[in-house]
Amino acid sequence: MEQNTDRMWWTIGAVLLGGILIAGAILLLNTTFLPNIKTKVNDLDRSAVTIPNPNLLKDTNTLSSTSTTSLWGTLFSSSQIYDPTIKSKSGVSAMTFSASVFVPLNATVGSTADIQIKGQNSQADNLGTNDYNTFIGHADYVTKQSDLGKTIRISAPIYKSNYQSFDDALANTASITIRQASNISGFVYSNPKLELGPTATP
Repeated sequence: MEQNTDRMWWTIGAVLLGGILIAGAILLLNTTFLPNIKTKVNDLDRSAVTIPNPNLLKDTNTLSSTSTTSLWGTLFSSSQIYDPTIKSKSGVSAMTFSASVFVPLNATVGSTADIQIKGQNSQADNLGTNDYNTFIGHADYVTKQSDLGKTIRISAPIYKSNYQSFDDALANTASITIRQASNISGFVYSNPKLELGPTATP
């Protein structure tokens, strides 16, 4: 009888000890290892994902325009893309312009997809003059055989014009126009984007 009782208490003790060890292991896992794993995963997620900058142009998601043989022909007019809230941007040190370009299958390999964005102040009455520019950007890309029939993305830095700082340039920007900078027809331009920062984002 005493042996059975001893065995019972040893069994109970072993169960309790096992439970304590399991509970301790779970607690250690939850408080030490899992948070570290989650932190590392989150760090990897943040480093792998590019957060897009806001587009300073309006209503561009549905816009597209095909180039013609007209040098400096307007692709997107100011009435289509200009957003006056651009005037309120401050602390700006760099800007970038980008756009998608569909290269037709019959395009000449080596031809250039060439596009310009130009901001002007309220005194401007002619897109052809640079006297009233507030900023300008010029993106060009020489097509390759592998580009035929595909949509590519081109980008270029923005340069301020006639103003000491981007803040002053943007505060005086009353219109923005995107034009083709060559006489090559057939390129389909879409989703133009003007953003703050030195690098184009999706």
